Amino acid sequence: MISYFDYIFYRMYTFYKKKGDGQPIIQSLNFISISQLICIFTILQLIDKLSSGRIKVSLLDKNTFWVFWASLIVLVYVLNVLKYVPKDRYKKVVDNYCNSPLNIKLKMWMIFIQPVVLLIITITLLVLTKHHPS
Repeated sequence: MISYFDYIFYRMYTFYKKKGDGQPIIQSLNFISISQLICIFTILQLIDKLSSGRIKVSLLDKNTFWVFWASLIVLVYVLNVLKYVPKDRYKKVVDNYCNSPLNIKLKMWMIFIQPVVLLIITITLLVLTKHHPS
């Protein structure tokens, strides 16, 4: 079974390694962390809409809201670092996906655009339901 974020990490790592831009591991970690945070944001918004606003992160006071998101950002990044960096685990992921048939089917621009499209869909959902709660 393919792990979505492992595969995205692999593609980003190989992209940045070929490009020769600095640290491909760090840049790959940044990309998947941002992608995961966008997914979490989308899930939280969907939960809010499906629960008719009973579960809402935005009801937190301003300081708690920022502490929540800052903690979440740090947690996601640290978990990704712990998953890929120790004992060069990223090499195992790279070796695992180097001959994947998805490498031919999925173009690099498709991978870059996934978090952007998800964020646009989520923001559109928020704007459309702002005055028409579910």
